[in-house]
Amino acid sequence: RRVMRSGTRLGSSSVNERLRSHEPAPDRILEPAHDSDLDAIDAEQAADTPAPNLDAIDADLDGVDAALTRLADGTYWNDELTGEPLPDHVLETNPTTRRVTA
Repeated sequence: RRVMRSGTRLGSSSVNERLRSHEPAPDRILEPAHDSDLDAIDAEQAADTPAPNLDAIDADLDGVDAALTRLADGTYWNDELTGEPLPDHVLETNPTTRRVTA
């Protein structure tokens, strides 16, 4: 048997009754968080999160758009300057690769 904070003793029959009725035990009821607590947590998380690099994101999206255009044109598998085939391992590493660099 265990004694709860309120002084109520819980035996196995009482615990089983609560489990069957899906009622939370009184010592397990959580208090709702206050908005000020949530604001403090949000502010702390925001301070730890770096701002996204929008220029890098734009460059990535431009690379994806170019790769999709080349795929539709049938030139995806070739170096855009030399026309030579791009090695599979290069495209596997970076699917937006447009040319092989030496």
